[in-house]
Amino acid sequence: MSWPEAEEWCSSIGMTMPTMKEMCPSWDGNIGIGVCHELNGKGGDVSVWSATARDSDNAFYVHLSTGTVSYEFMLQLPDLYYYAFCH
Repeated sequence: MSWPEAEEWCSSIGMTMPTMKEMCPSWDGNIGIGVCHELNGKGGDVSVWSATARDSDNAFYVHLSTGTVSYEFMLQLPDLYYYAFCH
């Protein structure tokens, strides 16, 4: 789902998408493999959106199986799969 769809879905169930600092309190603002220590290895082979925008077109996400932090176009290309992460 796209970033706006993820945000809307979380809202529809009475929750919000967490910021990168809420998801990964030790995050130092960098991207890379294993950067999110708190979620490294905590899920399957999926990437989840954060509420933290990098700029007006991109938002940060975390790949749960590797703790990788990166960013992607918020409206997302159809062949990429990102999920909502709500709290």
